[in-house]
Amino acid sequence: MLKPIVILTCIISVFVNVETVFAQTKITDDEKVIFAYLKLTEQKPDFDSWIKNSKQYLEASRFLHEKILKDEKARLDWGFGTYDYTKDFITIKKKIRLTTNVREGNKRYIYTRFVDDKHNENFYFTYKYGTESIAFIIQNLDNYQAIELKPEEIPKIKDYFYDSAPYEAEIEMRIKPISADSEKKLFIDHMEQWLMLGEIAYLKINYYDEFKLQDVIVWDYNAPWYLDESQKALLELFKETKDN
Repeated sequence: MLKPIVILTCIISVFVNVETVFAQTKITDDEKVIFAYLKLTEQKPDFDSWIKNSKQYLEASRFLHEKILKDEKARLDWGFGTYDYTKDFITIKKKIRLTTNVREGNKRYIYTRFVDDKHNENFYFTYKYGTESIAFIIQNLDNYQAIELKPEEIPKIKDYFYDSAPYEAEIEMRIKPISADSEKKLFIDHMEQWLMLGEIAYLKINYYDEFKLQDVIVWDYNAPWYLDESQKALLELFKETKDN
């Protein structure tokens, strides 16, 4: 008969192994969008439909379908159960065309335009799951089409960019989902889509300079209410130091 201490050790070992497996589980930002929408509208996910309509399932051999369904349901179920949209914001990265120019009393501006196959200038992003589609609208994103630079920001811009010349860059955003609609779809981009609204917590423009072989943060913005994890950790450390 096993001693209680041995049984306890075995149980702890099982939980540690399970925790390790789930810690390695990857949930994408696209999936977080769907999780956030379902949580905001208090819906339970239909994992079967989601998985069976996925590219991974549709392109796999039918002999793998059962395993894919089982593994993906476990992964998505864990991800949905642990995802908190109020804390774990969604990262969106998109290619943009960047230009700079001087106008209106020698004020210098950065201009940004999204780059896609149709050259559309949309301020929402479409995410599909199962047979459904979500239009994730980013609040006030149009404000960053023309960014007026502060005097201290201009030297960096002049060091990397010629005025009026187009450059390929990337916009990266951390978005907090704030509301969603589950009552009525809207016909957007030739398809019916559910709507979800997000607020920008952090935004930055990245550029890779091929001549200097450098990654450059061209410009960034923190919402007044937002702190990233490193800033939160420093703030907590400061509070602890102050209390002691």
